[in-house]
Amino acid sequence: PTFVAPEQAQAEPLDARADQYSLGALAYLLLAGRAPYTHPPLGAAAAPAAPPPLSTPERPFPGATDAVVRRALAVDRED
Repeated sequence: PTFVAPEQAQAEPLDARADQYSLGALAYLLLAGRAPYTHPPLGAAAAPAAPPPLSTPERPFPGATDAVVRRALAVDRED
């Protein structure tokens, strides 16, 4: 469920934006070294809160990198 787009968790019709969301979650994991969310049940993926900042003192990233990943993880697929 960590990589599932909210619309997929809500059983809505899917398009390529769901794949972009999953790619954003994977990018977050690879860059930050931790998953953006921990959704044990699939229902929790339907309305996730914003993930923690990508950067940490140990792993700083430019603000633009964080912005791109956060945009990919937007809950509203129109964003």
